Amino acid sequence: KEWVGYSVNEILKLLNTKVEIVLKNGKKVTGSVYTIDPVTHTIVVYQDQKISTIFGHSVKSVEVLIESTQQMREKLDKLLEKNEKLFDHEYLRSRKLELEKWFVKNRIPIEISDDKLCVADVVTILPPYDVDSCHASNEIILSRIQKLISTMPQ
Repeated sequence: KEWVGYSVNEILKLLNTKVEIVLKNGKKVTGSVYTIDPVTHTIVVYQDQKISTIFGHSVKSVEVLIESTQQMREKLDKLLEKNEKLFDHEYLRSRKLELEKWFVKNRIPIEISDDKLCVADVVTILPPYDVDSCHASNEIILSRIQKLISTMPQ
């Protein structure tokens, strides 16, 4: 069956399974399915101690090699936990203070509440206090704050 023809239910059944993905260029990718975007059919696969993204338009077919197990689900869930633990408390505290100083230097109003920063009452920045950890409903202000963070000296 063609990959783009998979229904949402068929896609959900692939989560946490070990699969072989045949690409349209003939290459094959084997790994554990972490998640799948049901709209674009993009697959996020864990293989060889790393995460890979395979865009849906490049996939020809997907074959399940090993069905989902509790052990596989736990292994994939621990991936996120490991990434969160990569940042130690001291680094996060230091990064938060550096970011606060950067906003003050640039005359941007900032408030600190526990582990989050609130910029101009619009943008919330959570650990690890980088461009990707900014959240706001106003896309224009969000992009400006992200740009300011990306220009901060390290």
